[in-house]
Amino acid sequence: MATNLTRVRWTVLAAACLGVLALPALLLWNYVRPAPWDARVLRVRFESVRYEAAALVFTYSVENRAWRSLRLLPEQTEIRLVPAGGHIPAGFPNFAAPLLLEGHSSQRVELRIDLPADPTGFHYQPLSDENTRSVLAQPVPGITAEGVPGSPLPLRGSLAAQAPPEMPKPEELITDALQNLNGFELVNPAKGVDLLFPRGW
Repeated sequence: MATNLTRVRWTVLAAACLGVLALPALLLWNYVRPAPWDARVLRVRFESVRYEAAALVFTYSVENRAWRSLRLLPEQTEIRLVPAGGHIPAGFPNFAAPLLLEGHSSQRVELRIDLPADPTGFHYQPLSDENTRSVLAQPVPGITAEGVPGSPLPLRGSLAAQAPPEMPKPEELITDALQNLNGFELVNPAKGVDLLFPRGW
């Protein structure tokens, strides 16, 4: 009977020792052969989108379920737009780099689409010949009409009469960008990262 009790005690003690040693062994295994950076390790969830300084800013929550951290440098990481329905999304994607995703943590990541610049009326304001003549008619202190250096400035003529090119309105750019976009793809071949930031709007 005492022998059986001793065997049980040794079995329980051995199981406890194995349990204590299992965690460091698992950590060592993950360090030596880390899991790939896929959707199981990096979980991405859309949170919001806002308009800011001629750009759309998309906020995502990224959960890193691995023990190790992931650092993405701009020279090794490419961000791509994922088109919707075969349309080409308007704008140019970028993100704040370097991007650091700490191990076993969740954090917010912001991705931007810089929209095509919206021209203001200043850039295309027609300049009339009358305005040009008025400016040129102003006397310059210390210089007489006979002593004006160089040739007279040409008048804009027909160029001023041209209508400014019709550009899309900011709200149209925003609508097109949102409709034609299915999300973002962050790719870093050096670290085996191909991360999809899905559409959530």
